[in-house]
Amino acid sequence: MGEITPKYREINSQNIFAISLAKKINPLQSLIEVPVSNTPLPLGNCYWNSEYYSSKNGGKVKFGWLMLLWPGVCIEAVHHAIWESPEGSLIDVTTHPIGIKAKHSLFLEDNSLVIDIDKTPCIHNHFFTFNNKVKFDEFKNLYSTKISLISEMSEKLWQSGYRCEYQRLSAQGSDDNITLSPKVNACIQLISPLLAKKDEIDILMGKQIKKLNRNS
Repeated sequence: MGEITPKYREINSQNIFAISLAKKINPLQSLIEVPVSNTPLPLGNCYWNSEYYSSKNGGKVKFGWLMLLWPGVCIEAVHHAIWESPEGSLIDVTTHPIGIKAKHSLFLEDNSLVIDIDKTPCIHNHFFTFNNKVKFDEFKNLYSTKISLISEMSEKLWQSGYRCEYQRLSAQGSDDNITLSPKVNACIQLISPLLAKKDEIDILMGKQIKKLNRNS
């Protein structure tokens, strides 16, 4: 069985709940609808996808938040990166969570966080829940535990000398060619119990998502 994911839907910049959440995150910026590339790079790899586009085409990486609508459940803000072309155009070069049918990403620029993509960023999402009848706390608690585990693994990998080589090669479409140092490989073995815990959390989160999707 494949991964169970929220039933996200595309959202526009006029959504009052998204606007409310955006004001809490960064009141100095407005939501913008950013076109999604016709040939988007891998999902979940936005930082390194945008870095790769910048290295190939010029321009720069813009950091902020991707707003997602989970109908009947919440608005979710996920930390995100997009590409700004040398001419100033904004393009989301990463596959959108709703898939290839997405025409745009709803994006909130935010430079308030220090982002180092030599280490996997572990930034908590923001949520705007629609009503108290939706039992969302268990999902949020599991999500928080997962982020803490990923952060711990990321720190240990960084200390071993790993600098997100896999993510960078994935952006280039050549992640099969990765060669890691003995020290990094040893670290991967050492963090395997943490990875197993994360896998357990993913299973529990999947069950919660399945329940919450009934509201969509």
